[in-house]
Amino acid sequence: MANSFYGEPRTTLYIDLIIHPTEEQIHHFIELIGDSAYISEEAAISALQRKSMFNIIDYQTGWKADLIIRKDRDFSITEFERRRKANVFDIEMFIVSPEDSILSKLEWAKKSLSDKQYLDLFSVASIKKDKLDFEYINKWAIELEVSDLLQNSCLI
Repeated sequence: MANSFYGEPRTTLYIDLIIHPTEEQIHHFIELIGDSAYISEEAAISALQRKSMFNIIDYQTGWKADLIIRKDRDFSITEFERRRKANVFDIEMFIVSPEDSILSKLEWAKKSLSDKQYLDLFSVASIKKDKLDFEYINKWAIELEVSDLLQNSCLI
């Protein structure tokens, strides 16, 4: 969502959401969903314990959400704290900052070697270039061990 909000919109049938729930909140969420969507309670609790992700799929539309448990590392905590309110499709929600979106895409690019990640980060960087905090991006790129990818991307 954030990449389409800050950069070039692209269509997809899924959304990534970073969440920071308690186990009690996970159980309550699953109870609220009921039979309206596919969700595995076992996978959700496992994801919470491993700080990974689980998903939910709406039966009617086929839309999928990957619910990513926020990690306890410094970057993830800072990224979560820097989220911003945005109105997306007439829904008020929190989205990642453009700088953190770029850093996350660099991390995903390092793991997946996917060109899609680079296309997304270039889109955000080209549209938001005059408003980006490059000092912040450089600091965290070093910490996240993606500064080589940042340098190679020619964003700085």
